[in-house]
Amino acid sequence: TVNGICRFRDDDCFDTIPTYGAQSKNVGQILETKSGRLLINTADAISLYKSESDAFESVITIYSGALKYISTAYVSPDDRLWILGDRLYCYDTDNFRLINTFPLPEVELVSSCMAPDGAIWMSFADGMRLFSTAKGAFVPLPEAVAANSALSSAPISQIFLCSGSILFLSADSEALAYKISGGTLTS
Repeated sequence: TVNGICRFRDDDCFDTIPTYGAQSKNVGQILETKSGRLLINTADAISLYKSESDAFESVITIYSGALKYISTAYVSPDDRLWILGDRLYCYDTDNFRLINTFPLPEVELVSSCMAPDGAIWMSFADGMRLFSTAKGAFVPLPEAVAANSALSSAPISQIFLCSGSILFLSADSEALAYKISGGTLTS
C-alpha cells in the first residue's frame, strides 16, 4: 500500500509491518528469493524482512551509492537480484553486495518483465531490448519479435508474462503474444 505493508491476522485484522531505512512507504513490488527471503521495493530502497525484528530493513538504498532510483526489480533463476534504474544493477541476494552494472539506453524505460529463463524484456521509448541475465549481456530479440512491424512501429506500453508467453500491449491497443517455447508470435 502507500502506507507500507500489512499482514492479515487470524482475527480478521491487519497489522502494519514496520519498514526501516526507506523514506517511502509506498510498496511497489513484493519479491521472494529462491531461499524464501521476502523483499519489498519502495522505489527508494529494497528492504528485507527480518523475522527477529518483525520488520523490513533496507538492504539497498538509493542514498548509499551510485543507484539513483529503483524502477523495477526481479529475482533471476540463479537467485540474483536485478534492479532497473538509471542502469541495470545485479546484486547477490545472500549479502546484497553489488556484483555488476550494465548501461541502459538514455531514453525512458516504459515497461519490463522477466521471463522464466531470467531474460529481461524491456520496452524503451525508442524500442525493445532483451537482456540475458545468464549471459550478462543484451542479446538480439527473437526473430519473430524483431521482424514484426507492429512491434517495431508502435511503442510498447506494457509487457507481461502470462502462461509461458510474453504479452505485448502497444500504445495503439494492439495485443501480441510471443510463445517462449515455440518462438511464435500471435495477435
